[in-house]
Amino acid sequence: MPKDQQFCPNCGHPVTSAMLFCPNCGQQLGEAASQQHQEISQTKRRPSKRLSYAILAIVMVLLVGGYAFGSHYYSKTATANRIVQSIANGNREQLAQESTTSDPSYKITPLNLTGLIKHFRANHQQFTTFQKELSRNNGQKILGSFRLQQTGRAFLLFPRYQLEITPVYGKLTSNGKKLQVLVDGQKEKLSPVQTSGSTKQTRDHIGPLTPGSHVLNITGIVDGKESNTEKNIDWLSGEDNYLSVELESKVASKTDARDALHLTFVEVGTGTIKYSSSGFVGEEQNPVYKEIVRMDDAWSNDPNIASFSADKINVLSTKPGKDNLTKVVFDVQYRLQQKDGTSKTQTMRYFFDVLPDQSSRYFKNYLIKDEFAPSKLISGNSN
Repeated sequence: MPKDQQFCPNCGHPVTSAMLFCPNCGQQLGEAASQQHQEISQTKRRPSKRLSYAILAIVMVLLVGGYAFGSHYYSKTATANRIVQSIANGNREQLAQESTTSDPSYKITPLNLTGLIKHFRANHQQFTTFQKELSRNNGQKILGSFRLQQTGRAFLLFPRYQLEITPVYGKLTSNGKKLQVLVDGQKEKLSPVQTSGSTKQTRDHIGPLTPGSHVLNITGIVDGKESNTEKNIDWLSGEDNYLSVELESKVASKTDARDALHLTFVEVGTGTIKYSSSGFVGEEQNPVYKEIVRMDDAWSNDPNIASFSADKINVLSTKPGKDNLTKVVFDVQYRLQQKDGTSKTQTMRYFFDVLPDQSSRYFKNYLIKDEFAPSKLISGNSN
């Protein structure tokens, strides 16, 4: 069919655009053809206009809906609700996105918000206070460390609100030197304040920390030996929090050493030394213990000795050794009562290695391990 072929509006006979009259019925064609072409053109244009109107309507709906959604999502109330829910659900990532700080030395990360979530989960009343005050949003700090603060605009349209967190600081005082501190497993950089030679106390600044509950692992040098301990802190606000840590010395003091030695030597001459091996590493198999038992047996079997005992123990020095050992130098004065009524004294000097008793949970105790030098007689006389 030719591209310009049309049909007579009167009889339907095929005609072309060049014909003025229908060859079949004589109907005039020019005006009808023009009218028909106009109707076809109008028919083609109508769908295009309807599509434009539809697209415009969709765009308007999206714009209005988007604005309504943004107005709600970025509102103070909705932001406060998201913050509360992220804490209640333990969602650290969401809480980090909703939080900010004005302290340039403090960085908010999902990891360091763990202590805040932990604190509020353990303190329901404070969490209720936090929730109520955050919803009111009167601009005042909540619990000393939190407030809802506008931090800009989202998409240049909606005010953006975030939880402003003020970090906490404190001072750590310890008897240890060269302190190292892990906060929740992360190394904390310390800033020394002062060291007092008279009290042997070291002070360090600690912080900034996220307000909340934290576990501190403190390691330091005490009496030349490394010692550590674990402490739980719950700092919710402030810059003047305080923590005092007494690191246990791995080196036995003179008092510690004397207490441990007394438990053994007090049994000399009583007939019970053979059953008193609990103060030695290896108990009955310990060579030092065996030597003391042999001495006790020898005096017990001496026909000239009526009785004997360890009268005095004098600890001369304690020094750190390897692997938590303490080297103890001490004198023991023995009194030997003779059967003829006279009395003799004999002073022996000992050189023992002692170790902390790991099985002792409730008090500090040490066990005798071995000799680091042979014992020797210091003096002896008769009365």
